[in-house]
Amino acid sequence: MYLPGQNRLVIRRPAWLIGVLTLLLAIGCSDKDTKPQLSQADTDGSAPLVKVSRDQRPRAWLDDGQPHDHIHAAFGVYICDHFLKPVTDRHADELGIHTHGEGIIHIHPFSNDAAGPNARLRVFFADTDIRVRGGDLQVPGTRARSGTTRCDGKPAQLELAYWADGEHAAAHQPDKVITRSIWDAPLNRDLAAYTLAFVPKGTKVPPPPAAKTVRELGTADK
Repeated sequence: MYLPGQNRLVIRRPAWLIGVLTLLLAIGCSDKDTKPQLSQADTDGSAPLVKVSRDQRPRAWLDDGQPHDHIHAAFGVYICDHFLKPVTDRHADELGIHTHGEGIIHIHPFSNDAAGPNARLRVFFADTDIRVRGGDLQVPGTRARSGTTRCDGKPAQLELAYWADGEHAAAHQPDKVITRSIWDAPLNRDLAAYTLAFVPKGTKVPPPPAAKTVRELGTADK
């Protein structure tokens, strides 16, 4: 319309139309298939990426003719009194830390973002859609909540049992039991074993089923 005393045309848009256009623009700019970012990873927090030197293991394959590493570790998720089915990749493996769904973490970084001190469980969690937040655990198809989920009527907690020697883990107690910053546990030892467990405090957590064959499975992949 024309305003009095003016010769230019002024178009007034209803407020509701502006709101709708803004909402549609926001939806259009979102990426529905975005891979979880390592800085978020649905955790209580995570360490920032650090600069990596070429001699820090595991060394990345950067196609520069320099030595690189290809190591393996057994991994399993244990809820109350049983292991869940092995997790699988949920995204394209862009960093070189993934699984074939057999209970083994394959660690051969393609980038320094997942090499040396940056090679941590959070990279694997992002690839497999494992969520760890405030003592709560979410694995595709399963959720356990601290203070809510119980094991045979007993309160349970989230912890990570780690064995440096996965092959012989069944005969030994874990070398470490981690209850804080689980996602930042390093992935830098060949043939290690990790059990991510949601269990009552004091439970004897077993090593993952693939631990005893981690060397065999790892050798077959090289």
